[in-house]
Parts: sequence; structure tokens; C-alpha cells
Amino acid sequence: MSKVHFIQTNPTSTTSSAARVNSGQQHVNLEQSLPRIAIHYGDGPGRGEITRMMLAMAGISYDDFRYPGNEFAAITKPDPTNKEDPTNGSPFPFNQMPALQVNGIMYAQTSSIARFAARLANLYPADIIMQLKSDQIFEHTGDIQYSTTPLFMDGVPGRAGTTMRPKEEREKAFQQWSVEKLPVMMSQLEHLLEPSGFFIGNSLSWADVSVFNRLENLNGVAKVYGVEVLNSYPIMKKHSEMVASIPSVKAYLNARNAMMEKHGMSNKSSGTYGKPGHYKITSTTSPNIHINIEYVGGM
Repeated sequence: MSKVHFIQTNPTSTTSSAARVNSGQQHVNLEQSLPRIAIHYGDGPGRGEITRMMLAMAGISYDDFRYPGNEFAAITKPDPTNKEDPTNGSPFPFNQMPALQVNGIMYAQTSSIARFAARLANLYPADIIMQLKSDQIFEHTGDIQYSTTPLFMDGVPGRAGTTMRPKEEREKAFQQWSVEKLPVMMSQLEHLLEPSGFFIGNSLSWADVSVFNRLENLNGVAKVYGVEVLNSYPIMKKHSEMVASIPSVKAYLNARNAMMEKHGMSNKSSGTYGKPGHYKITSTTSPNIHINIEYVGGM
């Protein structure tokens, strides 16, 4: 079984003291020594990809530990019968992933770690009302994902006892969902777009990245079940194309696609490498954004 890996605390090794986001809209210097970071999750996009993407966009190099799906549950399984330690020795808060390790300490909850990455990347709005708007958009992308989970499995992803539903059942349920549920959710997003084409003001924010990330993943899943997503919603398709053209986003996607191609996963779900293990993401932003993903080894 894979063991949980802890990186050594070394704040200066993650990135240079001046990380800069090249979003095509802004250049922001973070004049501080940034923490050493590692993300722990499975080999797939799911709830962890948004954090992976924004960290790389920020010019932050980090470790990406991808655990095998058949070991995911065992690593996070609690033991309520153990009165001294009901977490069963799990290093993950709340016995769940994704988890973000920052200077040796584990933090959890999808929205919390994504918001942390957004702040590092200067993608989180400064205005409190715009923060509120961006937060609701992020949570809505989660609603889209969570609403599809029961279509594919009979329990909580990664939790012991959860099994996939039969393929025919999944296909029928997803096609029905795409007709009855998805149109409303997509329309709700469209109504929140600003005239600029972004969700917050005139520049890229984590709201845009989160919507792009969720629809990219959803579109890949939909193709498996014979459903069109982006082509059926031209407004959101235009938004996704705009986000994908942002230099820092494009650099991440190119690096990720190269790793997928290397492992023979080009036609699989976006962000799935097909080879669990330890990956190293190296990101620099000066003078231009450059992102590289390297397979370090198994766990």
C-alpha cells in the first residue's frame, strides 16, 4: 500500500521570493518567501485540479502526490471504535482528500485549499462584495460536480464501500441529468457573467478558473456518455476558450497534456495521468510563464 508522503519544510525552495501571475490581464508580484507546498489526492481532476492549476499559474513549484484509486479509501478511512484516535492515524484533516501540505502541516476542504491557492495567485478579489460573488460561483461549480456523483457511484468517492454503478445505468442517468438538471445550472452561470466576459469585473479571477476547470472535466466525462456540453452552451464555451487562452492557463494545460500523452492518456479525462505516484510541478513566471510536470516515482 502507498504510504502518505511528507515533504520537508523549506519555505525558500518552492519558488523565488517574487512570484508573478501572468494572466494576460495583470502582473502581480508576491514579494515574500512562499511556503513549501504539496497536494495529496487521487490520479484525476476531481476536486483537486482547481488547486493544482492555480498554484502553477502563480509561479509556485509544488509536489503532487497521486494515490491509487484502490488505496484511496484505506488511506483516509477513520476508525470510530478507536476512542484514543478515531481518525485511525490519518494525517489528513477530517480523513479526506484533497489535502494541502503547507510547510509540513496538512490542511483540507476543497474550497479552503482552493481559496488559499487563489490568494497566492492573486486571483481572489480584494473587494469584499466581489469575494462574496466569486465564492458563490466556486460553490456552484461544486454543486455541478456533486450532483453528478450519485449518477456514477453508490456512495462517497474514495470512501470504503463505495462502488461504481453498472455502465448502462451510468449512461442512462447521465443523459437524463444533462437534459433535466444541467441546462438550469449552465443558465445560472451565464447570468452571472459580466459584460467583459469575466465573472468578476474586467479581469481573470478564481471564479473564472473554477468554472473553466469544472466544465473542462464535465465535457470530458460527457463525451464518454454521448452528451455534448460546451457545444450546447455557446456563451459558456466562449468563456472557456477565453480562459484557456490566458498564458498561465495555457502553459499549465500544455504541461499537463504532455504528461498525459507520455502515459498514453491523451483521450482520457482531463488531468488523469494513468500512473499514480509522485509528480513535481515546476513553475516560473519571469521573464515568461513556464510550467513543467515531471514524474518523480512511485509511492
